[in-house]
Formats: sequence, structure tokens, C-alpha cells
Amino acid sequence: MNVYRSSEACFQLLTAQGTHKLYDPAGQIGDWTNNSSFSKVHTQSTRTSSFGGGSTGGMDDRFDWILISGDLIRGQNGIQYITDSYQAIGQDGNRFNRSVVFGTNQAVSETVANALHEMSDHLPVSLQVNVKYDKVSVQNPINNNIELHGNNITNKGEDAAQIEIYNLQGQLVYFQLLESNGQLNVANAVFKNGIHIIKAQNSFGTKIEKVAIAR
Repeated sequence: MNVYRSSEACFQLLTAQGTHKLYDPAGQIGDWTNNSSFSKVHTQSTRTSSFGGGSTGGMDDRFDWILISGDLIRGQNGIQYITDSYQAIGQDGNRFNRSVVFGTNQAVSETVANALHEMSDHLPVSLQVNVKYDKVSVQNPINNNIELHGNNITNKGEDAAQIEIYNLQGQLVYFQLLESNGQLNVANAVFKNGIHIIKAQNSFGTKIEKVAIAR
């Protein structure tokens, strides 16, 4: 969002106190621009020479970030941020007003540094999380109206339920509209055993669970 300092209205709105307050997992709040104290989180610009468009000022701005919710910090809802895993990929803290390929980059290989330099004037940002999931089945995912037990899925609600199953690549591998008091069996569904995302939805709400399917 090209925010130069955390005091700007945009950043303040996102991190304001309230139900949906977001947090900087890097804990790097301040005046980021042209400030060597924040070198570790600077993401723009990867270049000091002009080619193919983009900024050429060297690494002196934090224009790219991931903000996280309080739930993610506290580990609620089955997912938790791994402390100190936040990083600007290719940023070793020695890039201030320099390119991502200046000297030896201690954060990534020469090949990766060159790719980052050639492809964009921004660095990507990443973090890691721990995800907890039921290794056997998901039971009562929507206010006790749908039950998932192994291959058999039973809708105990008063309306139709939409069942979607995704693989970890985000591909939809199974879909079924399950009528009230109906039952389906996914034994013949075309997807491999392993970790999947199951999304169950009806008028009572939506529940998304990560499960290990073994058939």
C-alpha cells in the first residue's frame, strides 16, 4: 500500500483498537522510510539501476506487509502464528539503500537474489503458522446440523447442506449438495488420501476444517 510510516491513516485504520484489530507480527512499528533501523523489513526497492520499469532507489521502504489477527497470535480457531517467522524474503538486513544483489546476500542464494532483482522492485513477505486439525473426522461442524464421519456425511439439519472438499493446492476435488436428512458416501470420490480442507455450509452457517482423510 506504499505506506511510509505506521502513523499514516491507512495503517492506523487497520491496527485500530476494536473487534477486528490487526497486528504487525514483526513488531516493527515506526517511521520505516529511509531509516536503517528498519532495514530488516524493508521491501522496496530491490534495484539501484534502471531497467524494465520500477523504482531504483535501493532498499529503504516498507511497502509490503502481512498483518495478523489477535486470534492468530493467541492460537485460537486451530491456527497460530509462529513467533519470529515473519520475513521479507531476500532481506538480510544489509540492504539499506542497496540492491538485493549487492555483495553476498545472506538471506537467500545468489540464484534467488537474482530472480528477485529481475522480476520486481518489491520483495515478497512471508510468515509461518501452526495448524491443528482432526486426523480422523469432523463431527458436528455447523451447530450440530451436519456430521462428518469418515466417508459418510449425514445432514441432520432442516435444509440442504453444501459440502466442498479441497486439496492443499486449493483445488476443489469434491462437491455435493446434501438434502436435509440425507446421507452421501464419498468412498468413490476421485481424490487421494491425505490432508484436505472440508467446507460445510447451510443456512445455519459455515464451517471449514482441515482433516486427514484415510479410506
